[in-house]
Amino acid sequence: MLIVLNFGDIILTSLFVYLFKHQEKPPPPKHLKVVNVQTRYIVFAWDQPKHGSFYQIHNYTVERKTSASKNFAVVTTLPYNQTRMALKDLEPSTEYTIRLSSNNRYGRSDGVLLTKRTLPGKCCRFTIV
Repeated sequence: MLIVLNFGDIILTSLFVYLFKHQEKPPPPKHLKVVNVQTRYIVFAWDQPKHGSFYQIHNYTVERKTSASKNFAVVTTLPYNQTRMALKDLEPSTEYTIRLSSNNRYGRSDGVLLTKRTLPGKCCRFTIV
């Protein structure tokens, strides 16, 4: 809204800018992808949600589960400006599903999912005598 006040020779102009802030749960992160996978860790990255600052996103919640488990377990909460993480201390040859969500004061977004199997570990060597 632009307000112009005219007092004879003096013209005062004032510009009011209203930032539209969403008062609802935020959108999820975008483009969740694996950057590197090894026997004991998976590195993944993502993009911030479109218009994330309008939703006043505070942080992300990272959860994981294996193919053998039914429920996700919270691994950590990361600040909004962080868009990369290494999930460490994993088991070799195990399929993991990662769920990443955005959080603001109104709640948590739907999670985006990524499923990846860690590389096999070194196997035992047999010597035939």
